[in-house]
Amino acid sequence: MLLEMVPSREAPVAVGANEGSGGVVGTSMSQENVGSGKGPTTAGQLTDERSSAAMFRVQMAAKVTGAREQLAADQATVLLSAGAMLTSTRRRSFQLLCTNSFTAADNLTSSATQRLS
Repeated sequence: MLLEMVPSREAPVAVGANEGSGGVVGTSMSQENVGSGKGPTTAGQLTDERSSAAMFRVQMAAKVTGAREQLAADQATVLLSAGAMLTSTRRRSFQLLCTNSFTAADNLTSSATQRLS
């Protein structure tokens, strides 16, 4: 196989690379068609392959996004539940603190009243 160097920055062009494959030098070939005797891939076939691949990527991105949204919703539910429990616990603690404070104040008041009488 002879290689002909192109003076620009392009890669060398293989002369006779497609001999026996039914292809033409410089024609776009998909990987499965190279050297298989099937000939060049048409632009329509490449467009179909690319659009199928793009659709697959969009579907996968949608699934990942859906999974992320579900995870975020689950995390929010857990956080809200934990926050509600924490608020309930704090509320109960505050009630106990107030009750204990009022009980202590009542005890002080009654003992002071007893001393005065």
